[in-house]
Amino acid sequence: MGQRCGRASIPGGTVCRWHGGGAPQVKRRADERLASLVDPAISVLGRALRREKLDAVSIAAARDVLDHVGPPRGKQHQV
Repeated sequence: MGQRCGRASIPGGTVCRWHGGGAPQVKRRADERLASLVDPAISVLGRALRREKLDAVSIAAARDVLDHVGPPRGKQHQV
């Protein structure tokens, strides 16, 4: 008793979809958590583009955040 089920949490969440991650309020809060990481993720990638020294884990984490929150890859936008 008291052990986690071992399934992965929903993106931005703290529980798997079987243990509450499918509830609308839990999904909404998970989306809010991910959205709060967008600006820091963009900053990390901007620093990488300016060739500032960053570790690979920071860059990968920033990309993961933007992959979960941003538009689908390959989607075209009108400007």
